[in-house]
Amino acid sequence: MGTSASTPTVEIKVTRTMTKLAGLEEVSLAKVESFSPVASAGEALEQLGGDTAAFLRIVNEGLRIEKRNQLLRDNTKPWFEQDEDGEIASEPFTEKIVDSAAVSKLIMTFAQLRGYNASLPKDQKKAIKEAAKAFVKANAETMLQDAVGAELTPTE
Repeated sequence: MGTSASTPTVEIKVTRTMTKLAGLEEVSLAKVESFSPVASAGEALEQLGGDTAAFLRIVNEGLRIEKRNQLLRDNTKPWFEQDEDGEIASEPFTEKIVDSAAVSKLIMTFAQLRGYNASLPKDQKKAIKEAAKAFVKANAETMLQDAVGAELTPTE
């Protein structure tokens, strides 16, 4: 099998956490194998034993992933709101948006500044988080633009 001399072999590792039947204890397992990236379609087909159906399936999956990544990065294509049933609105979404993880981090930061910690009673933690959320909500646009950058755009 011919691989390009300029393409280094890399290690592929897959892991799983399973439960040992004897004792019902968790165990972390791994499989490791070398992978040699190919430099041509011919080399890829050779690695697959000449199986063109497998080759096309793999190429199409890679192309689908690349197209998805391009779509995520393409700021010229609008986002559309999707409801809980998966139905997509007919008009583009035009409100300002920010990554949900950034909002959660900001709320937790303000909650911690207000005394939030894991040892507090559940009702007290909830009250502190709600107060922090209300503060962030009241000042959202300014605070979030400062926290995540000037452009408020959707992410994955």
